[in-house]
Amino acid sequence: MLHLKADGTRRRKIIASLLAPAAASVLLVATGTAPAQAASPTCGQAEGHWFAEGASGTGNYGTYAQIYTWSSWNVPDEPDMNFSNEAVWSIDYNNPINSLEVGFRVGWGDGNLIGGENYTNGEIPYYTLNDGGREADFWGVFLPRDTLIAMYAQSSDSGSYAYVNGQLSTTIDYTVSQPRWGYAQGEVTEDTATMGGGGDDSTEYWIDSGGVAHQWAYINTCANSPYWAFSINGISDFENGGPG
Repeated sequence: MLHLKADGTRRRKIIASLLAPAAASVLLVATGTAPAQAASPTCGQAEGHWFAEGASGTGNYGTYAQIYTWSSWNVPDEPDMNFSNEAVWSIDYNNPINSLEVGFRVGWGDGNLIGGENYTNGEIPYYTLNDGGREADFWGVFLPRDTLIAMYAQSSDSGSYAYVNGQLSTTIDYTVSQPRWGYAQGEVTEDTATMGGGGDDSTEYWIDSGGVAHQWAYINTCANSPYWAFSINGISDFENGGPG
């Protein structure tokens, strides 16, 4: 498959939280610019999960982000399997269980593909398949703090590819069907845990059939209180965080 060119019950429960895209089949259709820092609607919420989300259109070959890792966070090691993550997704809009999630996280993970259940207080890369039903956590592979990195979830009819800062870079024998949806998400499982290190900033892109990334032309956001999400430019900027 093409790689990007330069130019589980405790887990993610994305189906309960999905935003509706502003366009059903054409990705690059601008829908206007939202007011800066306008209040986002509330996301659909799965029990024990809080989300901050950004979504764009469908028909792509994956989602790519330039995103800052966190400088600090508060994600205690608690018996309820607390975690906090930032991720991009490639999702079959007609069947959201058919999905590839790629990101980094702090806290507990399932790791049922690689690593097993464990807790980490460092930012590690991971990917999941089937709405978090299968997970690979890369234990001990710590991302640098407060650093702009690239991460992407790429999929075609021949397979998928997961990438986080060169520290996770792997081909996966798994396909996500069209129409693939552009989607980014922060998630926590305890409403006192920090999301996005308290506040995170990213630029979101869609990937074309040749593996080239293009900035989103619009973005819809939502968040569950006490967390927040907004876009400064209403197009490709995505910021989330909290509480506070």
